[in-house]
Amino acid sequence: MRPAAGADIAFWGEIVPLIERGTSFLITGHEHADGDALGSQLALYWFLRQMGKKARAVNCDEPQRRLRFIDPDGVVEIYPPGGGAAWVGPCDAWFVLDTSALARIGAMGELVPALPCPKIAIDHHVFAEEEAFADINLVDDRAVATGKLIHGLGTAVGCRLDPRIALALYVAIYTDSGGFIYTKMDPGTHRIIAELMEAGVRPYEVYDRLYQTHTAQEAALFGHALNSLRFDHGGKIAWMTLTSRMYDASGADPEASENYLMNYVRAIKTVEAVILLRQLPEGRVKVSMRSKNFFHVNVVAGELGGGGHWLAAGACVEGSLPRVHEKAKAAVSREWRKQCAGLRRRKAAAASPPA
Repeated sequence: MRPAAGADIAFWGEIVPLIERGTSFLITGHEHADGDALGSQLALYWFLRQMGKKARAVNCDEPQRRLRFIDPDGVVEIYPPGGGAAWVGPCDAWFVLDTSALARIGAMGELVPALPCPKIAIDHHVFAEEEAFADINLVDDRAVATGKLIHGLGTAVGCRLDPRIALALYVAIYTDSGGFIYTKMDPGTHRIIAELMEAGVRPYEVYDRLYQTHTAQEAALFGHALNSLRFDHGGKIAWMTLTSRMYDASGADPEASENYLMNYVRAIKTVEAVILLRQLPEGRVKVSMRSKNFFHVNVVAGELGGGGHWLAAGACVEGSLPRVHEKAKAAVSREWRKQCAGLRRRKAAAASPPA
């Protein structure tokens, strides 16, 4: 089904009656859930519980260490591969958050044909119909985070903010907006942040839990990562490579360290984009990309089989680290030349006097 458009109350018209009629719901985020996926998942879980509904928050892997403070009661369950519909139990609808792509839900993808209930994807990434699996796709790629959409859904069903919902939504929006600096931040989102603070969120405490809790193991990994740092295109593109051996030597948590490493390198004055290649144990490589201004890394991610935002995107690619590195480097170089040429044309057109 094609995605809906818009983010007002009418955006939710198709699913509000479904929620009001239903009694039991399943809520899933994408694999390797980031702050937006996990925060949105928990907020929707508590909204549904507030309505007197039964709900299960289930993912295909464990939450990142740095994000566990938003789930102190351990609400999120881990799906056992092969568990099937019998493990899930009765379900009136299945919500999949922060993705509309089948490949992003990992082992839980096997539930798509197994569960007879409606599948509802709620997402803020660019919608790709060929990757979709849900019966209803509620996608607004103008929103800076899925957490903003879940705030709207909570409003549509008449729920109130409480401290734990507010914290989950704040983490969702804060992390996916790069600390409120990405271009999709707008006045409406800042007004939501004010509501979340009024409901009890203390921004300094969130920052401390997210970014001031690095371990000695992560510091050791940081050294390995900087030793791998290389530059292309006159210092504009930065590359880092993290092997399984580096993680084994340092003992660091891969998911917890990734954003810290990328943000550090992206802050280098000459760098427009940073690409981190991380070796995964199952014979794949995770390619994560961040940019500052004009380079749309989601185009490169799409070419590699992934996706994301203009300034933050990624893909998991089958193959050895050297082969994936070569493939990613070729894709980045092609797109870099293309986008730089387009930027030069736009600047020349803007500088030309009107005819």
